[in-house]
Amino acid sequence: MAFLYLKKAHHLNKPLFVEMMTALTDSEHSTDQWDNDVYSLNLKAIEPYESAPMKDGNTYNFNIGQEFILNCSTALYNAIGKCTTKEGSIIRIVMVEYTTDKGENRTGWDVILSDNTSDVKSAVQGALNGSNGQSNGSSAPNWDKIAEGKVRHGVCIEAFRKGLALDNSTANLINDWTQFIMTGELQEEEIPF
Repeated sequence: MAFLYLKKAHHLNKPLFVEMMTALTDSEHSTDQWDNDVYSLNLKAIEPYESAPMKDGNTYNFNIGQEFILNCSTALYNAIGKCTTKEGSIIRIVMVEYTTDKGENRTGWDVILSDNTSDVKSAVQGALNGSNGQSNGSSAPNWDKIAEGKVRHGVCIEAFRKGLALDNSTANLINDWTQFIMTGELQEEEIPF
């Protein structure tokens, strides 16, 4: 079993796309030598992953379907908990840099719950089997919805960087921008930003 220890000092050089193998509440809790909380999550890689080099030059590598333990900080644990707590959930973890209102550069975690876990699991199983992800009459992944989710993710990160509150107004703004990017057409009213 491999281990990945994520804290702000260790950078994610690309999104980490995983399936939760146990419920979040079943993760083990401990403290490190500096008395910081550490949560150990059982995950399975949905995409191949290689981390940015650590201080010693080593990297973490995971293959599709490989299970591993993610040792994470309270900040990341809470970010995952706001997204989902269920076993079998498919999530994407992204480290994001942002600037506060005071002009300070900060790093945080963005966790996105996959909208259609059955499509993702089908595509992953297909990759493992060397097929196109279709088996037993199941439908292919809806790539338009997947693309829309990726666009929405980018718009959400920008809204987060701008310090917009997470409320219905911001959600509507994000959806309007996502539709504009996907279709190239303005909705009935002009989009601010």
